[in-house]
Amino acid sequence: MRFINKGQIKQCRKFSSLLVMLLFIVSGASFAQKKNLEFNKVKIKSLSDTIVPYLANKIEAYTFMIDRNAFNLKMGYDLGPVQEVIPPIEKKLKAFKKKFEKTSSTLNLNSLNTMVILLNEVSKKLGNYKDNLTDYSEKLTKSNAQIQRIINDPALQIKVPDSILTLQVSDLLVEGKSLNNLQKRTLATVNLWRSRISVSLLQANDLASDMQYLAINKKVNMWSPDEPPLFSIRPDQYKKGFFESGSDGLSRTGLILRIFMGAKAQIITLSLLIFIILTSWILSNMRRINRNPEKDKILSQVRYLKRSVIIGSLMAFATYAPLLFGDPTVQVVHAFELLRLLTLTYLIYPFITKKGKFFWASFSILWIWYALDDLLIDSSFGERWILFVGGIAFVMLCLMMLISVKDLVSDLQQTPLLRVLVIFSLAIGLLSILFNLTGRLTLAKIFGECAMQSLFLGVSLIIVCRMVIEAIYLQTEAYKESRFSAFINFKQLQYRYRRNFFLLAGVVWMIGLARDLMIYDWLFKMGKHFFNQDRMIGHYNFSIGSVVIFFIVIIISSAISRFIKFFFDNEKVLSSGKRSSMNSMVLLFRLTIWILGFLIAVAIAGIPLDKLSLMLGALGVGIGFGL
Repeated sequence: MRFINKGQIKQCRKFSSLLVMLLFIVSGASFAQKKNLEFNKVKIKSLSDTIVPYLANKIEAYTFMIDRNAFNLKMGYDLGPVQEVIPPIEKKLKAFKKKFEKTSSTLNLNSLNTMVILLNEVSKKLGNYKDNLTDYSEKLTKSNAQIQRIINDPALQIKVPDSILTLQVSDLLVEGKSLNNLQKRTLATVNLWRSRISVSLLQANDLASDMQYLAINKKVNMWSPDEPPLFSIRPDQYKKGFFESGSDGLSRTGLILRIFMGAKAQIITLSLLIFIILTSWILSNMRRINRNPEKDKILSQVRYLKRSVIIGSLMAFATYAPLLFGDPTVQVVHAFELLRLLTLTYLIYPFITKKGKFFWASFSILWIWYALDDLLIDSSFGERWILFVGGIAFVMLCLMMLISVKDLVSDLQQTPLLRVLVIFSLAIGLLSILFNLTGRLTLAKIFGECAMQSLFLGVSLIIVCRMVIEAIYLQTEAYKESRFSAFINFKQLQYRYRRNFFLLAGVVWMIGLARDLMIYDWLFKMGKHFFNQDRMIGHYNFSIGSVVIFFIVIIISSAISRFIKFFFDNEKVLSSGKRSSMNSMVLLFRLTIWILGFLIAVAIAGIPLDKLSLMLGALGVGIGFGL
């Protein structure tokens, strides 16, 4: 048996103490970890109770925003038309620029004006594209800012124990980042096309400005000789022959018509709609009259519409349609004039004599020559002499009309306006010949075209006015028993109609004359300044345009009032001398129309109502006593 000494006992005691202490530390750490885990569970549970519903609501709202922005991006601006239209416009602008740099010294006024009009149309189209892309870019930028706020929201970075919610957050961030990248790519593409459009727009405006400046210089210097006198010219002085220059002008005409008419789809639709409405109205009245037993007697007063309603409407369409375009090119004007020449020839053919047919054929050939000469870009030796011969022939035709106009037209009501037109055109034609002889080719072409077109347009407007009067006559005869026809009272008002229509035709003729003389833009700007300039009487500011609008509205209100009185104020005065209730109601209604018309006229004219308070008060008192 082995005995343990005291030293060993002492070491055992120390080892036991260390073992106990170690067990105590381990058990304490385990207890602390257990308590800490329980505390964290409570904390996470408390956090989940507050953040999970908040995050779920955010996910729902953000999902809706992402879906909405994705749908807007998908259904947004279609860049297809821009990508198809802009490259050809860029090529055309480069071609315009090269041609202008090479031929700027030889371009005539018509060519310059045509190019300016086309460039202005291109600028309008580019401006519309630029505005649309700018609006779309701003909307896309705002949408992208919303998406970036979503994907950078710190709330979406919080770790939550809910696995479904975590998956929803992950999907939301993926969709948001994908949409963000797609929006940035789309925005970059939109901005690229915006910059290209801006460059093209700047080029178009610069070219138009340069051409306008050159046109102004040519207008200032056109009174000076721009070529040698007619009897001193030689064929070798011109770069191109007459047929080569004419071929170039005709080929360019087709291109210009496609460009200009393609940009005027709305105006073309409006003019065709007017044509369809007027033609349907006249045809309806004509069918109603044809069922009348006295149709031969009624139609004996009709000339042109009895010949053909559709051809007459086409002739009127070719007369008023160019006015709707504002400032059309000469190619567009001549295209409508060719249609007018053909339809007018058909309408007047039965009413002209054999001698008159020869005169009209000669006039038509001269019109075709002047129209072709107006399309030429470069002058030529043959053009100078043909222009001279054409001027002599036109003067002879005008003299023949003055001497024997009665031998040219039969069975057709004469008008003194025709003689005035012929004398005016004769004087302008003589000036054209004089300018050609002295080497002022620009003036010779302008005055020669003006002489031909003023006579042609004047005759056309006379025929159109008569067709309008015939259309009103057909309306009154087709509905002879109606109150409307009695209100028109064609037999009493036909001379007033004729005077008003011819006055309106005179205004249209003056507009055509201003265009032919190249002063339309100047007169338009001057008239706009005259009507819109602010004027002052005492402390009141007004403009001539507002005064004109005021009286126009008053006249319209008066016409409506008379119309209402005629149709409804047909009750007889009773034997007792008292008015019927219908007459009182009509009176009140007419007064209401007058007052509304007056207030509308005042509002449109910009007249302050406080200045009229005293007059309105007196008017109210007067109306009260009248009632």
